[in-house]
Amino acid sequence: MEACANCGRSATNRCANCREQVYCSRECQAVDWQRRHKTQCATEAAIRRAVATAASRGRRARDGVTCYVCLEGDGAEARLIHAGCGCRGSAGWVHVSCLLETLDHTELRPSLFKLACPSCKLSPSGVVKVRQLQKLWRLCANRSGSIGVVARGALALVLEQHLEFDEALRQCRAAIDLANKLGIDSDLELRVCESRILAKCDRHAEAADLLEPFLVAPGGSLPKLQAASALALALCKAGKPIDAERVATDALRKAPADKHRATRRTLTSHLATALASQGKFDRAFDLLVPCATELMRELGRHHEHTRHVITHLDAIIACWRRTACPDDWDRLRQADHLVADLRHRE
Repeated sequence: MEACANCGRSATNRCANCREQVYCSRECQAVDWQRRHKTQCATEAAIRRAVATAASRGRRARDGVTCYVCLEGDGAEARLIHAGCGCRGSAGWVHVSCLLETLDHTELRPSLFKLACPSCKLSPSGVVKVRQLQKLWRLCANRSGSIGVVARGALALVLEQHLEFDEALRQCRAAIDLANKLGIDSDLELRVCESRILAKCDRHAEAADLLEPFLVAPGGSLPKLQAASALALALCKAGKPIDAERVATDALRKAPADKHRATRRTLTSHLATALASQGKFDRAFDLLVPCATELMRELGRHHEHTRHVITHLDAIIACWRRTACPDDWDRLRQADHLVADLRHRE
């Protein structure tokens, strides 16, 4: 039996909205609502929906794999094994409950929110990522220092990835306000996140206007690349593919070829979208194939990023086929065979 969030006594009544906090009586719930839960309930509810979304997308463990923390296999619903990172074989599988227990004994620091595996250097996806950030957000929700900014920004990012845009935008703006109060120089990264969320809410003009001032100064740093990627996406959605192509091409030209590969892949994907919107399907396809091959080699064909790029290739081929002339048919057949080969490659 769980403890009441207000008085600590045994309790069984859950908050009807977020289903996370437990209370022993209505009186305790009313007191805790005014004290702290009023500001956290909507966030907890959004995280709960994000966990459900992530669970529906995630891949299940193969027979025989074990959790790398407790070395036990699959169990009941609360002890299901999930993919914890990009490690191959049995090393990348974990019980979410085991992973969350390790966070209780970890020193809280901003770098912890990257969730990077020490072996493969990749962050987890799906249920593991959402539940880890939920735990870290709870530990840091009431902190007002730099770790509070990082916690809110990381939570906004993961909620955006799982389609909880309203709460993601609220958390992102709360992080920006806190960063401004503390004088922390993280404005561009947070503005990129805000712009991306606005674009996904169909507020494309706002998203583009937010980022354009940041791209006046030259440079190929990671924040600049991320800003260019978000701006290119917003311009594509706003029906300005030529401007999106210009922004993406310029950013890729300035960026070092051997750094920031994940952001370069995202920017390349937006450039392919801009080209496809102008009917340049062959160029868009040729841009995306190296990204898909690289993701297949690094993450495997089951990873959500790999599946997303292959789905993007399918969409480009489908649009290309509707407008193709006879001269394009041989090229289309080659593209179909190439995507089929990528989809079935181990």
